[in-house]
Amino acid sequence: MSNTKNSSKVFVLAIIIAVIYGAYIWRDGQLVEVADRISYFGFTFAIASVLYASLLYKQAIIQSEQLVAQSKATHDWNRRQFAMDTMWKIKEGMNKHILILDKKFGYLRREKSNPIAVKEIHDEICGKGDKGEFVKKEGARHYELCRKPEAEETRKAIKHVLNSFEYLAAGVYQGVFDRKTVLALYGGTMKKVARVFSLYIEHFNGEMYPDRGGDVWVHLKDLGADLEKGKEPIPPTRKATG
Repeated sequence: MSNTKNSSKVFVLAIIIAVIYGAYIWRDGQLVEVADRISYFGFTFAIASVLYASLLYKQAIIQSEQLVAQSKATHDWNRRQFAMDTMWKIKEGMNKHILILDKKFGYLRREKSNPIAVKEIHDEICGKGDKGEFVKKEGARHYELCRKPEAEETRKAIKHVLNSFEYLAAGVYQGVFDRKTVLALYGGTMKKVARVFSLYIEHFNGEMYPDRGGDVWVHLKDLGADLEKGKEPIPPTRKATG
């Protein structure tokens, strides 16, 4: 609004100067004829109008750029805030599951270079026969589908941890979550989860559900690998939203 007022002041000032100058040269005898006076003041008004329009256009461009910058800053802030809120919610429900994994697999003390073997997980969650052999539920293709009822919390803990970090990793790759915020708070944890469960993720995709095309927990796996190599995940290119 202030820019528009300034432009109006410039326009009015230009008209006043033109009128004063016109009166001066008229008095000096240079605008004797009516046609000359009409021509002079018409031309002056046209020039002032063009000047005024140019100033308004320039100010409109500046305001548009300011709005774009402000909107982008607001959008980026919202993404960071959304990432923080999401990670806080994940953290609230994560601790109990991490403790279960630590109790069953020594997760907290386990080095990234020592992934949990598929057999370790099967021993915990899969049903076994009288001789200790893994059994499948009738009609099922996979051992995991014949679960030990007493191991249900362990199975849920594994799935909860992997699904939660897959959700965050997918959000990073898609540009939904602010990359720096997520990696600053959970980058190290994501690397560990991806490495510690790498054998199980491969088993799940390759042996249990090969028809899924390897897309189960794929973002977590890829993000962990990128971070191990020191690469930063690059969100997809998108048009500016403001």
